[in-house]
Amino acid sequence: MKDTYYDHLGVDKKPASVDAVCVGDQHEHFCFVELKGWKSYMAHRSQQKKNVEETAADYNLVGKLRDSQRLCMELTSNPDLFANMPIVFLLVTDIDVNENGLEWFADRLTDLATSSSSIYSECISNSRKTLDSEIHIQHDYIYCKDFDKHLETI
Repeated sequence: MKDTYYDHLGVDKKPASVDAVCVGDQHEHFCFVELKGWKSYMAHRSQQKKNVEETAADYNLVGKLRDSQRLCMELTSNPDLFANMPIVFLLVTDIDVNENGLEWFADRLTDLATSSSSIYSECISNSRKTLDSEIHIQHDYIYCKDFDKHLETI
C-alpha cells in the first residue's frame, strides 16, 4: 500500500515504515508491527558485516514508527487519527524471546552443535535494548508464534 501511495504521488525516495499495522483484538490500541528475523542472520552469521549489537542498533524503529504514523494520517486524511486510540509498537521476531519451552530447547541443542556462543541470547537482549531505548510508548518484544495470543490482550 505504501509503495502504491507514494508512486501515485510521484515520490521516488519512499520513507521508512513498519511491516504492518493492526488494531488489537480489544479494539483499544492501534498497533505498529515490525518483523525482525534472527534465524536468517544466524544461518549466514559468518557472512554478516555487522555483529548482533550493530544489527539491532540499525533497526531505525523511531523513524519507521514516525513515517508509518504520518502515512496512516495521510491515507485517512485524518490528522487526529491517533488522538483517541493509544499506540502500541510490537517488535516481532522468529526466536522465542522468553527463552523457554521445548522448541527453544531443541533450537538451543541445534545451536550447540554449530556454535559455542549464546548468540540467540545476544540477539534477544540487543533487540530488547534497542526497543527499550528508542520507543517511548507502550511496546512489546514478542515471539512470532505468540503474536495472535498477544493481540488478544490489547
